[in-house]
Amino acid sequence: MKIAMPVQGGKLSQHFGHSEQFSLFEIEDQSIRGREDVTPPPHEPGLLPRWLKEHGVTLVIAGGMGHRAQMIFEQAGIQVPEGPTSWVEWAAVTRQVAAATGTPYAMVMDRTGHRLAGPAISQGAQYLDADGKPAIDDPGMRYMMQLMIDWHADGTMNPDVWIGSAGSYAAGNEFFVNAQVVLYMSGS
Repeated sequence: MKIAMPVQGGKLSQHFGHSEQFSLFEIEDQSIRGREDVTPPPHEPGLLPRWLKEHGVTLVIAGGMGHRAQMIFEQAGIQVPEGPTSWVEWAAVTRQVAAATGTPYAMVMDRTGHRLAGPAISQGAQYLDADGKPAIDDPGMRYMMQLMIDWHADGTMNPDVWIGSAGSYAAGNEFFVNAQVVLYMSGS
């Protein structure tokens, strides 16, 4: 499998169609076996999906992509990730990208309860029980908390954002903007 990521200034580009380069990753047995950085042709609607297909790309990971580009990729037979993807899967993929690119951390998530709520719910956490009362201590929440502990212990996540040091707090966005992390969980 070959995965393409649009890159601008050495970071994942937020605008797919105007990226200065694409990093192409060769994946085999769920591991990155090679990387090639290529310069795309000048922007022209519909050109990049064909160009990437010619390079053997079967999957694109992009920061942002318009609807038309998504349709063209679909027509070209190149998969654009969407739909349910577990946090365990995201952790595994981002660790591979971090290792291949020399990025210090795979993931970071803003340190707020509501930011953690989405991933916790996706792991089965129930915030309210059948009577509508808070139900924070349940198997889904325990599982998500264990994932967070494990990811901080194994270096997947930067401990300065959630754990801090001597009461300090580091903002996750700074790591993302400065290309120190592959995936940044933020927003509402």
